[in-house]
Amino acid sequence: MTRIRKIIIAFLLTISLIVVLPFASVDAADDYTALQAARDDVSAAMAASTDYHDESYTAFSLDLAALGGLAAADALLGDINADQAAVDDMAEALETLLEHLVTESVYNDVSDAYLTADAFDVTAFTQRSRTIYDAALGNVRAVILNPRSGDATMLAQLAVLAAAEDALVLLADKTDLLAAVAAAQLAYGTDGSAYIPSTFAAFQLAYDAFATAILAGVLRSVQEIVADADASVPEAAEALAGVDAALALLVLRPDKTALSAAYDEAAAFDLSPYTPATAPLFTAGLIPIKNVIDDPEALAAEVAIAEGALADLYDVLVLRADKSALILVNNAAIIAYYEERERYTTSSYAVFRDAVLAYGTYFEVNTLIADENASQAATDAMVATIDSALAELVLRGDVDLLVAAHATASALDLTPYTPASSALYRSALAAALVVIVDQDTDQAEADAALATLGTIESLLVLLADKTELLVAIEDGASVRATIYSNSSYQILVRGLEAADSLIDDLDASQAAVDEATEAIHEAIAGLTLKTAEIVIRESKDTVSITDYVTLGDAVVQSYAVSDPLILAIDPDGTLRGLKYGSATVTVTLSNGITETLTVVVKAKIQTITLVYAILIPVFASGGAIAMLLWNEKTLAFLKGVKLFRKKPQA
Repeated sequence: MTRIRKIIIAFLLTISLIVVLPFASVDAADDYTALQAARDDVSAAMAASTDYHDESYTAFSLDLAALGGLAAADALLGDINADQAAVDDMAEALETLLEHLVTESVYNDVSDAYLTADAFDVTAFTQRSRTIYDAALGNVRAVILNPRSGDATMLAQLAVLAAAEDALVLLADKTDLLAAVAAAQLAYGTDGSAYIPSTFAAFQLAYDAFATAILAGVLRSVQEIVADADASVPEAAEALAGVDAALALLVLRPDKTALSAAYDEAAAFDLSPYTPATAPLFTAGLIPIKNVIDDPEALAAEVAIAEGALADLYDVLVLRADKSALILVNNAAIIAYYEERERYTTSSYAVFRDAVLAYGTYFEVNTLIADENASQAATDAMVATIDSALAELVLRGDVDLLVAAHATASALDLTPYTPASSALYRSALAAALVVIVDQDTDQAEADAALATLGTIESLLVLLADKTELLVAIEDGASVRATIYSNSSYQILVRGLEAADSLIDDLDASQAAVDEATEAIHEAIAGLTLKTAEIVIRESKDTVSITDYVTLGDAVVQSYAVSDPLILAIDPDGTLRGLKYGSATVTVTLSNGITETLTVVVKAKIQTITLVYAILIPVFASGGAIAMLLWNEKTLAFLKGVKLFRKKPQA
């Protein structure tokens, strides 16, 4: 619609406002809300006329003019005596006009969708579904061409188009179906001898139903679908499933050649070497195998099971047992149990006896020997049980040599030896005596005890000679503590304390006594005279504090300075003077000993830079006098002759 055309229509609607035919109202209206809202909506639609499709807006304008335009609505709104029915009718009519409007955007969307659907190639689909598709497109086209369809109806056509597309059914490729039908025809035409009879009969019934049975999913028979050139994919798939189901009923007869051969071999098998109880089980197990061979309905799985069962059937056979070894060990156990009891240790015979009672003595063994159905495994197990019981027996040991050795060792004089080592010696003698009197002593224990007695003198330790240790203690006690450093003197004190404990210890070894003596001698030799004070110069000298401390086997654990403003000490023990004065340094060692040292820091000499001029007469031509300005070397010389001295700091 051109803009001039829209202006003309608006003009006509305005002219129609002056044409109002008032009518007397029987029942004055009391609710103008719906009419007012509809009137406002129509006015808004007119203001936005460019948003609507031309044909739709033209139809809207004509229909509005037919109603009397907005003037008719305004007349009703202004008439307080207007009939309510007339008000409601006008409101409904205006609302209907609005519902019939089609916006340009909706029109374009639906039209584009229709054109796309109309151009869609439907040749791959069945004629039946194509007919439905074309009819749906015709309905959509009619809605599009109707200028009063309205947005809602127009938009609904999108769903109609989608449903139409979904309704298209692909035309079937019946290659697989025809191949399956051909296979079914081929099987149906045979005499069925290749198949199990019951399965061939079921197949024949299913094949015959191809022409009459209606497939539930598509409501057609297999034969109809095969013959229909317009058959759909779902129909062909349903028919193929039916044919495949019929073919699946066929089961080929299994090959029983191997089973028959194995059965014949088993039927001729010699059962005489086997127990009377198991041979009949083998014979009975052949019966179901023969039944499978003779059964025309036997499946391949049943034949396979029969082959496995026949192979496993040999496992039921049990060879008659060789009982010669059982007879031998049984006789040995009887002799040991009743006739040779005194040859064995008491405890081992008790274990043996319990083991014999556990397996049932010779009564149980004789029962097994007499049993013709006893297996070799049961026989061997009983042999192993009896052997295990016999293995528990231990021959008593010969203790004569042990007795003689014990007597010799008991006569030794223990007075020269330490009490502790003498006690160990007596304990070894007591242990040997236990072995001698024990009825459970075997030969290994007797021999071990004899070997131990041969070495027990090595347990004895002679009493230590403490003469030199006493002399060393006297020497250490005579040392004056006041003249030596605390760290060196405390090492001596600890050595004396250790020595005192050894003097009272009767079990002290000679090595321990000698070591304590040497420790006192080393401590005396290591005594260092007490240092009155350590003197260093401010900000110049460094001293290692460890040079004034006796460490021994210890290490420095910590340093403590009484006045950190005067002295500083590094972690490695290096002292540095910070300013003039004195302070103490306390060194704590890892052995708990401490050493406190006094350090005096002397003030450093301040350098005074001077420029000293001396007039030195120099005789030269012209009688000139030269002035010499002394340099730093001159200044150093003056310091050497003590022309400069440092003033002590306060």
